[in-house]
Amino acid sequence: MDVYFVLMLFAPMLNDFIDKISARKLFKIVLFLFICAWLSVIFGSQQFRGNCPESFFIFYLTGRLLRRWYDEGLLSHINLPILILSYLIISIINTFLYVIVETHFKAGYFVFGYETPLVVAQACILLFIFLKIPFSRRIINYIASSAFAIYLLHIHGELKKWYYEYTTTLYNNSVGVHVTLLLLLFVAVGVIAIAIDKLRECSFNLVLRIINK
Repeated sequence: MDVYFVLMLFAPMLNDFIDKISARKLFKIVLFLFICAWLSVIFGSQQFRGNCPESFFIFYLTGRLLRRWYDEGLLSHINLPILILSYLIISIINTFLYVIVETHFKAGYFVFGYETPLVVAQACILLFIFLKIPFSRRIINYIASSAFAIYLLHIHGELKKWYYEYTTTLYNNSVGVHVTLLLLLFVAVGVIAIAIDKLRECSFNLVLRIINK
């Protein structure tokens, strides 16, 4: 969790830097940083393995870049079918890369690492796809407000270890049972995380009301 605290401290300085440069220049900086990070992983560096301040700074810059593109209307010219096709093409490329790298080098982990350029490109395209689909239902907004809580719960060290142990045992079942139990696990993690987040929100609001009296 330290990386989130570090990012929170540096976010104002990053925002000030981003506001002073053009979107084109920001894109070049982000692309350069991603290439450097990926090459460092390929050559065995542990510095850019995702869960570190350097990677989170790159993710933050990427998020701000997407926001700039959205505000400038650049995303409105991209059609939904093209986005879906792009996502599928990158998925196929990533799968082939994983098979090749894992077969010959036993290092397929870095292909699907969430700091790798193709995976980040998939995430960006998925965001663009959701931006093209109008969501106006209250339940969707209710769940979306706890997305960060779901992320924190599923990435917790002890729970993550349990996830891996549990999902490994699912391979002893048939495909149908395997997929069903996996989906139930996903739903359970989401429901528990949302419940905890809403309790936290109610508790915090109660404390604030007491303080403000």
